[in-house]
Amino acid sequence: MRSALPGTSMTAGSLCMADPDHTPVLDRFDRFTVVLYRLGLVGQAVTLIFAGMYVKTAESELIWAIYAAFVALAALNMHLYMKTFRWVIHFAAWLALVLQVLAPSLLHPAPFWVWHVGLGFLFVASSAWALKERYCFRVPGMRLVPLLLAGSLIPIMTGGREPFGPTISIAGGLFTILAIAKLRMPLHFDVGDKSKYQV
Repeated sequence: MRSALPGTSMTAGSLCMADPDHTPVLDRFDRFTVVLYRLGLVGQAVTLIFAGMYVKTAESELIWAIYAAFVALAALNMHLYMKTFRWVIHFAAWLALVLQVLAPSLLHPAPFWVWHVGLGFLFVASSAWALKERYCFRVPGMRLVPLLLAGSLIPIMTGGREPFGPTISIAGGLFTILAIAKLRMPLHFDVGDKSKYQV
């Protein structure tokens, strides 16, 4: 039976990074990438809360560019055993960035829709991390994150130009719970057993 993770009531699944029975030797690069990954999660939490409370969705909003940067930072530095799950998150994050960069060069009304499809893919990446951390570390509330982020885009699909701000803020609050939980964990929990990584 798995023991509880230090400082939490969570346990680690067999496919997850944390293994109380295995403490990997981390080099400087390992520690650096784990810190950057966690910084990416913290940044997503803060920007989601801020965006939901204060920002109207528009292609020029700086806050969404900052959010995209934190998604990219987490994608670049994540540690996951399963290569298919890594691929899905990378695909969503980088496709989102491409769409949002490409959108301003298109003819009206394409920029609005292409940019927001990109935002949707950013939400896919954030949702994937929430579910991954829920599965691996039993962080509470993470199953709601995909529903909240997807729900925030419904007004856009029905003709509105603003997301449903409260749902984004609540998702950001849940992401804050995730970020705090990650910051409390030893760095090696995000690396796990290096021999189990699928290449």
